[in-house]
Amino acid sequence: MVQQSAAPQCPVTLPAGKREEPSVRALFAAPLRAGTILVWGFAFLVFLSTYALTAWFPTVLVELGFSPTEAPAGSALIGLGGIVGGLVVVLLAPRFGTPVSAENPIHSV
Repeated sequence: MVQQSAAPQCPVTLPAGKREEPSVRALFAAPLRAGTILVWGFAFLVFLSTYALTAWFPTVLVELGFSPTEAPAGSALIGLGGIVGGLVVVLLAPRFGTPVSAENPIHSV
């Protein structure tokens, strides 16, 4: 079982009485710059790998011996597996807890 700890506090503090409007530029301020770049880079790689998997998987299945009419069904099953896996994680997360790094990935950088 994963031990849960208190969530870390945000490292960015604003002077009293001063409130800034949220902006993308604020994400690149010194305290958040490294985390922002890492999270955006990771998201880009996830999207790229998802695209590559869905675009090339039918071709790979045909090369492995599946017929061209069966290969798209294999791609559909990958999507269905992702939905089922996501639902299972949602149902099990409250029971087993989540590590601090998954609750707030920026603070684990």
